[in-house]
Amino acid sequence: MICEADGRHMDDESEMMLPPEIAASHLAVGMYMALWPKIEKCDGYVGMLLDTQESLQEKIAELMGLLDGGADTTSPLVGYAARLQQFPSRVQALQTKLEGIRALLASLRKPDVVIPEPPKAAPPVVVAAIDDEEDEREALVPAHNVATEDVAPQ
Repeated sequence: MICEADGRHMDDESEMMLPPEIAASHLAVGMYMALWPKIEKCDGYVGMLLDTQESLQEKIAELMGLLDGGADTTSPLVGYAARLQQFPSRVQALQTKLEGIRALLASLRKPDVVIPEPPKAAPPVVVAAIDDEEDEREALVPAHNVATEDVAPQ
C-alpha cells in the first residue's frame, strides 16, 4: 500500500499516519459524534431548568401580589409566607441550641470535668402555728380512754 501524502509504501499491518490537519479534523468529528447525545441531554436539562425557573418566578410574583395586596385575607398562602419570613429566626435559635449542645458534649469528652449534681429542692416549710394551738387544747382536756371506762350493766 502506498501512502498518498508522501508516496511511501506501507504494510497492511502498520498504522496509517494521517497529516495533522486531517487527524485533527477526524478527532473533532469523532468527539462531536461521541458527545452529541450528552449535549442534547444537557440541552434538555437546561431547557427544563429555564422553564421551571420561569414558572417559579411567576409563582413568586403571584405570591408577592397576594402578600402585598391582600394582607387582610385569610388565604393559607399568606400564613405560609408569614411562616417563611420567621424561618431565619427559628434557624438561628436552633443553631444557638445546637452550639450549646456541642459545647456540652465537648466538655463531657474532657476527662477532668465533673458534672455537678442538680440542686435538690428545699424541704417544704410547714406552718406550725396551727399545730401548736391544737396541742395546747389537747393538753388541757384529759385523755379519754375507752378501754378503761366502766361500762354500766344493763
